[in-house]
Amino acid sequence: MSTTPPLEPQADPVFPAVLVVEDQVLVRGLIKKVLEARGYHALAAEDGQSGLSAFWEYHADLRAVVADFSMEGMNGLAMVREMQDLDRSVPIIVASGALDDDLIAEFRALNVAAILMKPFTARQLMNTLDTVLQHPNPLPAQATTPPAPAKS
Repeated sequence: MSTTPPLEPQADPVFPAVLVVEDQVLVRGLIKKVLEARGYHALAAEDGQSGLSAFWEYHADLRAVVADFSMEGMNGLAMVREMQDLDRSVPIIVASGALDDDLIAEFRALNVAAILMKPFTARQLMNTLDTVLQHPNPLPAQATTPPAPAKS
């Protein structure tokens, strides 16, 4: 069962919604909290199938997807394939604790916008999202996360 709340219609044509697909309740809640603190409407799904259902329903309103790779049932790779078949315009950030080179290559072939390695900080999440939204084209194949901004 999905924990995705219904979207409320917005007058603003640039609806800042991000779909979070994560099977770990605590991690999903923390990502939602970080996104909402930055002004995004964070939709949450607890597994690949409910994430795909939410994407099917809301893809026209989504600015991005943040998706876990390792989930029971439909994993992140299968879910991303299905999402890309429906709408390639929504950038997808894949989060994982461990991806081998073959999986990274598969995600790159699907034009995933970024791969965010777990554990990550709120700052790394937002830097990655900001970079993806400014430059929606996929990162180069060798990159796994965007570079952190220089400290002043």
